[in-house]
Amino acid sequence: MSTRLFLILVFFLVASCSYMPEPLDNPQVSDLSKKCNEETWSYIWIFKKGEDLTASEKKCKIPIRRLDND
Repeated sequence: MSTRLFLILVFFLVASCSYMPEPLDNPQVSDLSKKCNEETWSYIWIFKKGEDLTASEKKCKIPIRRLDND
């Protein structure tokens, strides 16, 4: 009984990991430097391979608008 349960759990684990949404299905990671886009900043960007990264160091000089919850 426990072997069947284990096999069923392993099957669902493998099945749940088989689909990855974009850009994780074909990822490319940027170099470790601060880059910004219109909304946020990060040191690591994961984006779709073959496409240009929209974030750049140049955009970090533009102030990012923040939403205040006042």
